[in-house]
Amino acid sequence: MTGDNVQHFNLKTMSGVFAGTRTALFQRIQTEPEDGSAVAKAWLQLAWYDDPALCVVYAVQPGSAIDYEQPLFELSDPLQGDFNQRLQRALAANQQRMVSCGSCRFWQANNVITPDQLPVGDCYWRATPAAAATLPTILVMQSALALSCAHWQLALPEGEARAEATISPDRKALAPMRKVAESAEIRLHIWERLYKRFDSWRFAGKPRDWATLFLERSGVGAGTEPCFACQGRIANLGALTVATDEGDKETFSIWRCRNCYTLYLNDWVDRWERLDNLETEETYYRIAPAEAKDLLTVIYGVIGGEHPNRRQERHHERTYFLNFMETRTSLSHQIRLGR
Repeated sequence: MTGDNVQHFNLKTMSGVFAGTRTALFQRIQTEPEDGSAVAKAWLQLAWYDDPALCVVYAVQPGSAIDYEQPLFELSDPLQGDFNQRLQRALAANQQRMVSCGSCRFWQANNVITPDQLPVGDCYWRATPAAAATLPTILVMQSALALSCAHWQLALPEGEARAEATISPDRKALAPMRKVAESAEIRLHIWERLYKRFDSWRFAGKPRDWATLFLERSGVGAGTEPCFACQGRIANLGALTVATDEGDKETFSIWRCRNCYTLYLNDWVDRWERLDNLETEETYYRIAPAEAKDLLTVIYGVIGGEHPNRRQERHHERTYFLNFMETRTSLSHQIRLGR
């Protein structure tokens, strides 16, 4: 493959981009050798081009720039047919297998597509069989290229081919999630909102109306942080502020990508008030839909939980989140100093 029909450019600076010829749309996926011998997973980048219609796959070398001159392979007319299976077959020809939702045994394709026209499926992983009936539909759906979670398992034994999904011409994109500012509750008087929250707490034992509970919330970074997989914007679904052992503010929040629907848990510690260096610490985790539902249940169970007032009273909730994260591998971890 010469790659002569691919236009190269710098995705970070956008230098060399001309309208109508090139695009900055791309996703990242993790892969491992087909024999599963690698200790650490490798990263690949999928770049999309319009004229001609191509999906070009490049290797991402840790600590170095992506080599755009030597792509691994390309898929012409990538959205024709079952893109998920086409990609996995091309990876297999390069002795690799995809470690994303689309290759997981708990993922089943449905008739929905992402805003990027990629296949979507339902995640059937559950901690217990009893949790299946109560898992909200809007959380279940994940893009085929969504990052793998801690429960990822290869769909079929090595050497077997997974049947291609039936591609319907009338596939539809998932409707955007409602925002807090668009909801009727935000227009209520403060006492009416408090009563509504108290009423939902009073009937906590009954099935929840998750369709009304799920709202994209505003706040620092809401809708501005990029997704680890597709670089789409992630939106906050709920946050809970607790107190650390030193009395600092620690916020646990659930985020969902607006493009590929990948779900994340964010752990943010604010040490500004106690330390002169204005230190903050932030960690992201990839979580499964069923885990997101359980964590959001805890968050929604605390009235006004996103506010730091009374954070010292939320020791039980903090212990729940810390125990959850104890066995998880983080996607990113960084400590920032304000000065």
